[in-house]
Amino acid sequence: LDPLASLPLTFDQLGVREDNAAMLARAGVPLAFGLVGWRIHHSLNAGLVLREGAGFSVSTGLPYADALRAVTARPFEILGQEGGTLAPRAAADLVVWDGDP
Repeated sequence: LDPLASLPLTFDQLGVREDNAAMLARAGVPLAFGLVGWRIHHSLNAGLVLREGAGFSVSTGLPYADALRAVTARPFEILGQEGGTLAPRAAADLVVWDGDP
């Protein structure tokens, strides 16, 4: 899901709406944010773009916890891998912010 893709680049994106992430979450669809189309090749900081997408989705109705999960644990779950959460004896890189990431 790329919540910042408000202008369709392909036929598949014709139904894009700003509140797609919130609508999908309400329907119970597991969400993960990613880079699509031109963003894959033109992004200098993929992490920033993912956080932007999550923040934008929160501003259009996605619950904060769902947005945070969509950039941490959910991508691992969708790919059938372990990771993205803190658990006893799990390998982890930990980042702590004093504000909203």
